[in-house]
Amino acid sequence: MAIKEYRLTKEWPYHVSCGGVVYRSQDDKLEVMLLVRRDGSFDIPKGTLHFGETLEGCALREVEEESGQTAEIAGYLGSGLAEGVDKNSGAKISKATHYFALKWVSDTGTHDNEYDRTEWITAEEAQGKLKASSAEIVRRLLEFTRLFSNQA
Repeated sequence: MAIKEYRLTKEWPYHVSCGGVVYRSQDDKLEVMLLVRRDGSFDIPKGTLHFGETLEGCALREVEEESGQTAEIAGYLGSGLAEGVDKNSGAKISKATHYFALKWVSDTGTHDNEYDRTEWITAEEAQGKLKASSAEIVRRLLEFTRLFSNQA
């Protein structure tokens, strides 16, 4: 069986994911798109890098698959590294996730079933609804848009 993704296995503990924060300007406020699960928890889109795919391509694909939104890359927001144990296999894992500032383009009207819906809220509100690691990426987006205001 050929491996098609940079996903951890029992023999290989390394995993690479990409995603980011989709944003738009609405009534002179910066809004971000969050994914919402049926249990009411929030997240930003991200997922596993496929072989032969660029980091940017992965981020854009994951956004469209999980949210039904299309976006364009506005900039790089850095990466995060998580070390731990995979809850399914019990294998040690080293997961690197690369994040991008993703300027919203359109809504396709369809998305996969990983999340129930999307919600647009201000970036400041989003930070209070997300886990610390994802809230940090939204903070980086706010810094990015302040430094590069022509990107917002």
